[in-house]
Amino acid sequence: MGANVPPVQDFRILRQRGFDIGHCPSCAVPGYLIVSPSVPARSWAELSAAARRELGQVLEHASVAIRLTIAPVRLHCSQFGESGGPLGFHLFPRTAQATRDFLKAFPGRKDQLFRPLFLHWARSHYRAPLPDVWRIAAPVIPVLRDAFLMAARARSPLS
Repeated sequence: MGANVPPVQDFRILRQRGFDIGHCPSCAVPGYLIVSPSVPARSWAELSAAARRELGQVLEHASVAIRLTIAPVRLHCSQFGESGGPLGFHLFPRTAQATRDFLKAFPGRKDQLFRPLFLHWARSHYRAPLPDVWRIAAPVIPVLRDAFLMAARARSPLS
């Protein structure tokens, strides 16, 4: 890696309850988080019963952190890993700007904002080299980490 490219682990927000929470290193969208099991799995069925129980709270805390830090219009959550790759839960904050960009690319397709097409488009549209993503992600990573820890400490209906 070049001197200006940070190691991938710098994108990690934290590890909690058997899951790694990190900022997506390939998409220039602040607050786009990926939650992955610390013990690699390729499907939901491969997670232990304990991990499946903990996942809900981890996703809740990550969602709260994104909402407090980024204030998206909508927060999309998708499970990846169906093609044999590692299991991961992607939390994508749809901002007003992303909504405008999508509707410009797909006029008259507002109905698709709530469907997989939006996330597929956004991951491609905002794809960027690691140094560019780092410039966007680096300032929000410590804020997301603090917000996640605050959400984890707060009393929630799932706690």
